[in-house]
Amino acid sequence: LACGTIEPPLGNTRLTIIKLISALIATNTQEVNDVLDQLNTVQVLLDLFFHYTWNNFLHSQVDKCLAFALNTPNLEATENNPLISNIFIKCRLLQRILEAWEDNETEQGKDGGKRRGYMGHLTNIANSVVRQTDGCLGDFLTQHIDEDTLISWQHYVESTLKPTNELHSRVLGGKHPALSDNKDDEANFKEVSFPEDATLQTELPKFPNHHR
Repeated sequence: LACGTIEPPLGNTRLTIIKLISALIATNTQEVNDVLDQLNTVQVLLDLFFHYTWNNFLHSQVDKCLAFALNTPNLEATENNPLISNIFIKCRLLQRILEAWEDNETEQGKDGGKRRGYMGHLTNIANSVVRQTDGCLGDFLTQHIDEDTLISWQHYVESTLKPTNELHSRVLGGKHPALSDNKDDEANFKEVSFPEDATLQTELPKFPNHHR
């Protein structure tokens, strides 16, 4: 959802266009990837993502665009995928994630500072990258991203992203009821005495199917 007054507002038209772009990226066709690279579309999407801090409709769509681009079945052809090169070289995705995270930490550290509205989706985007770095994408990044950025990225993954994922995976309020042990439930009520209601004992025999 959007929050506050932003000039100019994002508007439904631009949001609808971004949804269309998301659907186009999902097709993973060479022609589409070439055009998106030429137009530098992902750069525009990222600029909008960070500019409209509280528009979660926008953040969700940009998150989907990048997930579709990174989760393609033929990612092994990374070198020949202009969209992947665009995302990591021209758009500097790793650097922008690191910069945005640092800016958010600074903002939150201020008196009355707030966590920026896109941080949840930024976490999703970072996780999409990490899921692919064990394969061909990792080789691509090693070849095309400077060493300092890769070191900073690895430090971020280990010291920030992983703890964030662990925190988000915790069940609020403790163990989920569906995972609880029935024996534990029985033990909790073992020492509780439930007095018999005299009225109930009187009424039960009136039912013909009741068996003591």
